[in-house]
Amino acid sequence: MGGDSWGTYKDWDVAKIGTMYPYRALRITPKVVNINSKVVKKFNIAYLKQYKESPDAISYVTYNTLQSITDAMLGYNCHYIKIDDNILCSYKLAILKNVQWYRPIIHEVYEMTKHKDVFITDIE
Repeated sequence: MGGDSWGTYKDWDVAKIGTMYPYRALRITPKVVNINSKVVKKFNIAYLKQYKESPDAISYVTYNTLQSITDAMLGYNCHYIKIDDNILCSYKLAILKNVQWYRPIIHEVYEMTKHKDVFITDIE
């Protein structure tokens, strides 16, 4: 049992255990990329238009991280002259106001075997 916190099976190598023996494991990961989310759908369309290919999970995680910073600066701007200090202060204020700021609260559970990774359920 383990957690990778990155996304889909194709995006990472941690659980692709090089063994000749069969195994069964559970992988629990934050639902960072909820394909049913309006934000993710909008991002996928924009990414496809820009790059002429579908994004991977890491692309969305990067976008989401930068969006959290932008939204913190828009909603909680400290108005410091030094940009680094302003970003940090704004982000800290956003987290103080909402401890779940841009944090996934749903997790996905997958069953892994030597040859596949199968979604089982979401948990909160």
